[in-house]
Amino acid sequence: MSESIEANIFPGKDRLVLNESALGKIERIERELLANSADNKSKEELLKTVEDLFKNTGAMEFDDWSKEMYEISKENPSLIVRREKPENLNEALNKKENLEIELGNRKGNLDFYPNASLLDQDLSGLKIATKEGFGKVGEGSVVFVVGFNPDKKLEIHNPTKDFKSNLKPQEVAKIRMVEGNVPFDKIKFVFVRIPRKFFPESRMTEEEMEQESPFIFRLFALREKEKTFH
Repeated sequence: MSESIEANIFPGKDRLVLNESALGKIERIERELLANSADNKSKEELLKTVEDLFKNTGAMEFDDWSKEMYEISKENPSLIVRREKPENLNEALNKKENLEIELGNRKGNLDFYPNASLLDQDLSGLKIATKEGFGKVGEGSVVFVVGFNPDKKLEIHNPTKDFKSNLKPQEVAKIRMVEGNVPFDKIKFVFVRIPRKFFPESRMTEEEMEQESPFIFRLFALREKEKTFH
């Protein structure tokens, strides 16, 4: 998103100005942190801006996210996950509209390539989704993965037999080609990945402080619960 957010992502006057600015702000803060990753004020601002994207959606934020994610996977065994463009998520979640998904071509090849994965109860689909897809802001530091249930408005196919990938065979078995509209009520969560060097230590859990993972994750689950934001 190197060009103007206003001109390219939100061309219509009916767009939500607040969240339009938030996406632009995330991109700006990313650039600042790439230049100076020790800027704690920018780290705090980045996390708050990400959280603000979900404030009007009814989503509940989880820092200790794995238990909640396992519960979601058990309740929704057919759940599909994909790395999604934040501007598309912003539009769908804040206006409670369909999330439109299109298939794309790999470098001009006429064959469509997979753009989603089954989540599976071991949550292995998250790893696949964070590696593949289009969900990024600016330099791609902040990644968004959306989880949703299948719907009759969606076309879901397995990849072709001659599909080639660096994924392991058990991962290839989970990937899917998805196209169509995801109704708002089918969206169950958004999983956000933020580089550790961009994340404020004051907001890390004790476990995250002890780990050496290059990323910190937050889950925003769309459940019928009271919203809780730090």
